[in-house]
Order: sequence, then C-alpha cells, then structure tokens
Amino acid sequence: MSFSETYKEQRTLARMGRARFARILGRSIGIVLVLGFMVTMRTQPEFRALVLDNAINLTARVMGLTIPTEEVARVAASSLPQSRTKINRPVVEAPPQY
Repeated sequence: MSFSETYKEQRTLARMGRARFARILGRSIGIVLVLGFMVTMRTQPEFRALVLDNAINLTARVMGLTIPTEEVARVAASSLPQSRTKINRPVVEAPPQY
C-alpha cells in the first residue's frame, strides 16, 4: 500500500469515527431534550395549556379554519336553551378551615 492509499483509508476511518460520535451525541441530546419537555409538560399546567393552545391555533391556521374568540364562545354559550336535565346532588358543606 502506498502512502496515499494509507492516508485515504485513515482519513476515511477518522471521518467515520467522527460521524458515529456526532450521531450518538445528537441522539443523546435529542433524548434529553424530549425528556425535559415531557417533564415540563407533566409538571407545569400553565405551560401545557399554552403549548396546547398554540398547537390548536397553528393547526387551525394551517387547515384554514377560524377558531371562535372568547366573546363569540360566550355569546354562543349564553344563547343555548336551558337544559331540562336536573341532577340531584346533595349539598355538601365545606370542611372547616383551620
């Protein structure tokens, strides 16, 4: 084997090693980021609500739909007929505060 062939082979092996290291490092960082996001979503209800609202709005925008605003939803809810279903539940007094 000549020097040039040996050099090319060594260079190829070095590149393969760097590529393998980068692939492993990239997957590790991705897993850590996903786990961190999952923990944050489970422990922070305000963040979860914010992410869900943004995801719904983005999906609606992509699909070309319009989402009713709070005022429209309030007017729609107030214009509904009163329900005839009666739910009999006993009145439970609040426990005493100490």
